[in-house]
Amino acid sequence: MTSLRLCGMVVCCIVMFGMGCGCVNAVSSAEQSIHVEETVTIESEGGGAEISFQGVSGKRIRITLEADEKSMEPYGYLQAPDGSGEDMPSMETVHGGKNSVDFTLKQSGDYILTVFDGSNQGGTVSVKIESIAGSSTPSPTSVTSPEATLPINASAIIIDHTCTDINKIPDQWLEKARQLIRIHYAHTSHGEQITVGLERLAEENPRYAFSRGECQLPEDPGVLNMLDWQSADDYCETYVTPDLYWEGEHALEITRSVLSQFPVNISAWAWCTQLDSYSQSEVEHYFTQMSKLEEEFPHVRFIYFTGNAQSSEPNRGERNRQIRDFCSRNGKILFDFGNLDCWYRGEQYQEQGLPMENPHYHGDEAGHTTFESCENKACAFWWLMARLAGWNGRR
Repeated sequence: MTSLRLCGMVVCCIVMFGMGCGCVNAVSSAEQSIHVEETVTIESEGGGAEISFQGVSGKRIRITLEADEKSMEPYGYLQAPDGSGEDMPSMETVHGGKNSVDFTLKQSGDYILTVFDGSNQGGTVSVKIESIAGSSTPSPTSVTSPEATLPINASAIIIDHTCTDINKIPDQWLEKARQLIRIHYAHTSHGEQITVGLERLAEENPRYAFSRGECQLPEDPGVLNMLDWQSADDYCETYVTPDLYWEGEHALEITRSVLSQFPVNISAWAWCTQLDSYSQSEVEHYFTQMSKLEEEFPHVRFIYFTGNAQSSEPNRGERNRQIRDFCSRNGKILFDFGNLDCWYRGEQYQEQGLPMENPHYHGDEAGHTTFESCENKACAFWWLMARLAGWNGRR
């Protein structure tokens, strides 16, 4: 074991095991800031490195892992002072050898982060643990404040393949979206396409600055802040099925809890493959439940989704049309995920008359598709954010 001391106190250490090794540098202050930064080596076929640090309840931190090789899949397991633990950041959020998570510590004491490589190929990983602004306490500038209130759309907003030319969005409306919007987004693995795409766009251009917190709402200034996934009974649910957002009274209670606890003004839930088999009446129940939430939280804009277009099941196409028709008739906000799957360079791909995911997007780089498809949906998502901030959709 290697320990580092500062002002006579042990503040962090790394323990080597399974051929993983490393050491860290720490900076402490009267404000109990956290800063750990070092490179560790993970051998192939298993092993990892443990990094310990002192945490304070309510302190918001960011863990960033970046591998030398983009094909590596660095992820972490964070053990709290009471011995409980969870993947932080999880393997599901890895892309291009990078992984990160923002969250708020719930306990004070010694934390242990164990870094692994999900690809088992091994290599070096840069680890950074740092304090960031914000805490688990919702900001007093709640969503009811004028600054956080979004314009009310007079008619339906439909986001599809015609809304992906991100260069057409005026800078002033991107800035307005970053200032006004606070997002709650619940989904399963397919929905990850949007978050992966948003992170990739942000890496390429600060114009699309984006911050994602796992079951916590980041408070980073000048960026689009998103609370990802769903908090349920003090547990961060990373695979949010209908019964954890809208389907049933218990699902509504979970969503109500999130919307009451955090100052968000947008809430969205994305389908997985449920529409392959859901009946017309089950989708009508989706409309009813979403309408309840809209009535109870008038300051929140709720985004409806169509399902992905990967299945050859005709029922999926019928249910997507049902959702499109409902949103168009009733002035709803629709992110047409299925439409975005099908179109590439102005052409829609079909099989036996059923719109299907374009073969150009066939792959499994993230969220069961390609990075290009993720970025395309992220462009459409930014278009939607600008519309919700007040842009009329014209240059």
